[in-house]
Amino acid sequence: MDNIFVRVSNYVYKIKMYESYKRRKVQKDIECDIMISDIEVQKLIEDVKPIPYQVINGIKPKVREDKKHLVWSYELQSKSWNTFVVKIRQNTIYKFDFSVILSYKDDGNNLHIIKRYNGIHTHTNKIEKNKIRGFHIHTITERYQEKGYEPEGYAEVTEAYSDWRGALDTMIKECNFDIGNSNLDKFV
Repeated sequence: MDNIFVRVSNYVYKIKMYESYKRRKVQKDIECDIMISDIEVQKLIEDVKPIPYQVINGIKPKVREDKKHLVWSYELQSKSWNTFVVKIRQNTIYKFDFSVILSYKDDGNNLHIIKRYNGIHTHTNKIEKNKIRGFHIHTITERYQEKGYEPEGYAEVTEAYSDWRGALDTMIKECNFDIGNSNLDKFV
């Protein structure tokens, strides 16, 4: 059966209906996924996210168990009490294979990637069917969620950074982080 989309406030709920046949009886089940609207995404990006300068300045990604990536993670609360998680991942062999991620943690502790600042690799925007190569920024969109694609599957090429620290700097500037009176140039 088809998906049904229901808007409640700024959230869109994707309701997937399907039929299962058990003992010749048709039973209708409903599966509901919370989707974040484009309006809510913009509000989350604009939400002031305080993060101490010492945290930013002290970032030292550690080797993950698989020894293929360096990783770092930090959870913070915005001024409007939203919870966000910042993650950094970098390949230990190819330094241009990295992601700097801003995720929103909803009331059910589900993480939603809002923005993902990626290194160099090929990416295809599935709806637009265009292939991009190079540094690029992913953003969660309502239309990708509605189509059942990866929510942050849409990406645009950028020249704003050339390594993960530059990507972090770009994210801090674009996503309304507040690191006090410190100058961002001190850690970039």
